[in-house]
Amino acid sequence: MLGKSHAILGTSTTAVVLLTTGTNLFEHTGVFLVSLTIGTLAALLPDIDSPNATIRTTFGVGREQSWRELQSWQRKNIFEIALDGVQWFVARILDFVHILLPHRGPTHWGITWLGLSLLFWLACYLFGWSFTIALSFTVGYFSHLLGDGVTKSGVRLFAPFNYKSVRFLPKRMTIRTGSWQEGLMLSVML
Repeated sequence: MLGKSHAILGTSTTAVVLLTTGTNLFEHTGVFLVSLTIGTLAALLPDIDSPNATIRTTFGVGREQSWRELQSWQRKNIFEIALDGVQWFVARILDFVHILLPHRGPTHWGITWLGLSLLFWLACYLFGWSFTIALSFTVGYFSHLLGDGVTKSGVRLFAPFNYKSVRFLPKRMTIRTGSWQEGLMLSVML
């Protein structure tokens, strides 16, 4: 699926889960919005292994964006220069991740989802954050795996134990990434 599709799927899935678990938008607006944002970002996170991932380009951490920002230091104060330096450093780390990991590799495995989700739950417990934040991360990340699971290539959900691709639809009903069927599916979700 395309990045925008994952973002919409992650946002809508997270919103539904938050509302069904009793998180009231009007009573807990801050927690709801933060949780929704985390669910959306988590839905984009598995694609950090792709050089053109939405999560990279949205935050300007692609190679070109971060380099341009770093070069325009004459017009900035020291704080902005430091932020640009951090952004450039993060972009280099993400470039390294992209080189090491194949697309739909370890970031698309169920065990990675489980491990990162457990870390998020632990962080919420240790720092006293609302558990709806951890739930949002868990749901958002898994929505990405579900989204890729309805595409032609599927997702290797049970790797590294079993590398067979899993599809959540019969093969002839799966969608091609970027196709009109993907657009139709997103329209229905909105």
